[in-house]
Amino acid sequence: MLDTRSTIQQALKETGLGPTRVRDILDGAQIYGPTGILDSLEFVHFLSSLSDQIGVDAFELLGELDIATSTIFRNIDELALFVETKAASAIELTRR
Repeated sequence: MLDTRSTIQQALKETGLGPTRVRDILDGAQIYGPTGILDSLEFVHFLSSLSDQIGVDAFELLGELDIATSTIFRNIDELALFVETKAASAIELTRR
C-alpha cells in the first residue's frame, strides 16, 4: 500500500528542498502556482522524482492535466488524492 504523504515528502526532499520548505508543504502551503513553494525548475524535478517513486511515468501522471488551471498542486491533500488515484489506475492497468 502506498503511503502517499511519505512518498510526496521523499520526492520533495529529493528535489533539494530544505526542511522548512518541506514542512510548509506538509502543513498545507501551496505546492506550485502563484503563491507556491516550488519554482518551475524545482517543480519539474519534483514531478520526475514523484513519478519514479510511484512507478508512473511523469507524462502519464499529468496526462491531459492543465497545470495552470488545475487545483491538484494547491496543497498536499489534493496532490495526495490525485497521486493515489493515478497509482491505483496504474496498478489496475498492470493487472489486466
